[in-house]
Amino acid sequence: MTLSRQLFAVISLLLLAVLGRMFWISVDNTRAYLDDQMRTQTSNAVDSLGISLQPALLAHDMAMTETLVNAAFDHGYYRQLLLEDMQGKALFKRVNSDPVKDVPQWFIGLLPLDAPEASATLTSGWMQFGRLSIQAHPGRAYVNLWTSFRQLLMLALWTFIASIVAVLLLVRGMLKPLRAIEAQALAISQREFPINNIVPWTREFRHVVQAMNRMSEKVGEIIHSLTDHADELQRQARMDSLTGLPNRSGFMPALAAMLGSYESNSSGLFVLIKLDDFADFNDRVGYRVADKLLQTIAGILSEHIGTHRDALVGRIGGVDFALVLPNMHSDDINRLCTSLRKRLDAVQGIGNSVCHIFFGATCYSADNTMSEILGRADTALTGARGNGLGFSVENDNKHEHGLINWQEMVDDVLLHRRINLLGQPIQSCDNQTLYFEVLARIRDDQGEYISPATFMPMAERLGRMLDVDACVLKLAIRWLSMHEQQQLAVNLSSSSLQHAAASSWLAEQLGQNHAACKRLLIEISEHSAMLDGEMTSAFIDNAHESGVRVVMERFGSGLASFHTLRRLKLDFIKLDGSYVRGLANDAENRFFLHTLLDIAHGLDIRVIAEQVEDDADREALEKMGIDALQGWHIGKPEPLE
Repeated sequence: MTLSRQLFAVISLLLLAVLGRMFWISVDNTRAYLDDQMRTQTSNAVDSLGISLQPALLAHDMAMTETLVNAAFDHGYYRQLLLEDMQGKALFKRVNSDPVKDVPQWFIGLLPLDAPEASATLTSGWMQFGRLSIQAHPGRAYVNLWTSFRQLLMLALWTFIASIVAVLLLVRGMLKPLRAIEAQALAISQREFPINNIVPWTREFRHVVQAMNRMSEKVGEIIHSLTDHADELQRQARMDSLTGLPNRSGFMPALAAMLGSYESNSSGLFVLIKLDDFADFNDRVGYRVADKLLQTIAGILSEHIGTHRDALVGRIGGVDFALVLPNMHSDDINRLCTSLRKRLDAVQGIGNSVCHIFFGATCYSADNTMSEILGRADTALTGARGNGLGFSVENDNKHEHGLINWQEMVDDVLLHRRINLLGQPIQSCDNQTLYFEVLARIRDDQGEYISPATFMPMAERLGRMLDVDACVLKLAIRWLSMHEQQQLAVNLSSSSLQHAAASSWLAEQLGQNHAACKRLLIEISEHSAMLDGEMTSAFIDNAHESGVRVVMERFGSGLASFHTLRRLKLDFIKLDGSYVRGLANDAENRFFLHTLLDIAHGLDIRVIAEQVEDDADREALEKMGIDALQGWHIGKPEPLE
């Protein structure tokens, strides 16, 4: 029971007890007054009637005597009047046997009134000549008592109602600051730090509100300071200060993590851009102009990746840039290279000074090592210097289909649900499985598996990713409904997340299976979340309303990671694999992870390390306090039966 209800109940009971006692005392006093009044009236009536009867009785005038007796008795105040001589012979007797009218019997039984009787001896001098006795009738007293009872009851009832309303308003007014404090505390637990501007008049509550405001302000400042400091350290370690792009330390681990991805992004296009004779160019035009050229090239490369999901661009050397575009189709590769060449041609000449810019591109897959990719790109770059085009592309993707074939294949997969679900475990440090991440495996009409790294980009290019995500989500919910002890996480594409009706779409997919939804998680990439922060935040809020938890994967691969933690109400984050691989021997990444764990745990977010592939990294992660682990060393993907 809430404090307000407890206070209301206690005060109401006390008030009811006090008013009830006061009411009963008033009724009882009224009853006693009426009882005493009947006794007095009866006694006075005997005395006055006796004096009036004395002359008539002495004169033996029975007619006058009867008239006087009737006149006294007919008022209705008496139940019985008896006049008798000294020998006990009744001269006149009057009896009123009428019941008490207009008063309920229960009331008469609840508050009994005596019928007092008074008597007197009639004398003349020393001679006694008769006795007169009168017994009061309580009817009128009961009527008066009943009327007073009702009036007092209505007065007590209205007093009680008015008092209850006053108490209710008083309790609400007193506890309103507590509700505001409760809301403020909940907001702090949800990574918001509001200030309560309504200061209560009660001194104790006012001090509590002021203390909560100071705490909220201080905690917010600490969190903001920590995240700003962590972001700055991350930028210094992994970002090029001149161009604002990832440097070699930030780019190469991200590329390695991308190549090690089991689900997607493990194939695509790698582009190596080089500025020839940049040292001479710098001497001719000065370092300010040369730096401006580097910044312009960085801007062009950033524009070309656009909103391409999980693309990477970085300055990996003084005059070398690199660009990675996962899941690129051959048509897109040719179009991108041609467009990029035109943009670079427009900026490589400044006045009479020219800095020649060449680039070589190569397709890669999960089978390629990083050294193989860099070697092929360098070979393509050499070809670009001599082919007259300024760029060269090595494309050995043997598994591409025509766009029309892809359209038919995607339609067939969705129509016949040729999607198999695999699950890779996410385990706590004590080897307890928290949930399984769903990995989709797609089959064509011949039963052959199609790589997700190939199928998903084409589905997205054809505008069918929302349908693909819906199909996978329905299959996952159906599996959950049959396995009540398990939990699953489904990856949501950026197309679905940024869809105008993403929240209503999610509610539609979840349907009425609320029990299964409690065991469902949705994973979104940091890149997808950063495309539209407000839409992502609204989507997460709606997911939480349905009981679905949200995980952000590839955390740390973006540029505003710690700010994202403060803004979005995430349940889990998955540390990007570039920070995990070789962690045992990388002090810089360990420092980053320490900072991340401190901030995330302070915001009630659990941290998962993905791509854990050996004992050394696992041991280092567990010592640092990681919440959960994922990777082939932890558990390989297995079919969800």
